[in-house]
Amino acid sequence: TRASAPVAAFGGFGGAQAYGGPPSRNGPGQVTKIFLGGLSLETTEDELIAHFGNYGTINDAVVMKDKMTGKPRGFGFVNFDDPTSVQRVMVDKDAHVLGGKLTEVKPAVPEEQLGGKGKGGGKGMGMVPFGGLMMGMKGGKGKGRFGPY
Repeated sequence: TRASAPVAAFGGFGGAQAYGGPPSRNGPGQVTKIFLGGLSLETTEDELIAHFGNYGTINDAVVMKDKMTGKPRGFGFVNFDDPTSVQRVMVDKDAHVLGGKLTEVKPAVPEEQLGGKGKGGGKGMGMVPFGGLMMGMKGGKGKGRFGPY
């Protein structure tokens, strides 16, 4: 199994609805919020509460949605009242199946606790991703279009 790195719980989600929710820490080193990735687009907050409620008392659960369309974006958060609940969830991290899909679970740490800016939302990005370039493109073939940048 691969190690789970903390995920920034605030900011950096581009088109996602704003979600600060309750604080994700009770004190130094005590994370109470988890990030859920790879959710089925049919997964609801009630399903999150039903599943993760087995690990402890839940303060808040959210499935992130696109603010323009209102459609689920495939990830969410659950905030517990006790950091030991997060520890119990992580012990079973490879066993969380929601909506027929194995769900990625990571501790969610506030962005400022990670020591850097979030990746998304265009904040602090030093590069702009683009696609459509041929794999064999060499030398100055892209300079005409991308040279000014």
